[in-house]
Amino acid sequence: MEDSLQSGINEMLSTLKSKGYQENVDFVWVKDELAEHNESAWAKRTRNFLKQFYKNESK
Repeated sequence: MEDSLQSGINEMLSTLKSKGYQENVDFVWVKDELAEHNESAWAKRTRNFLKQFYKNESK
């Protein structure tokens, strides 16, 4: 399944970058070759994603 999604992912990454968004500043892209494409696998990475997403929020 992941292989069938990769071309769309590449297109989105290219579009974001062409519009001036910077990887690891404005968005985070993680390709985990060992992870499955399901909620359980995503839950393992949610903390890191949320930290990046809300890094500028006041504590």
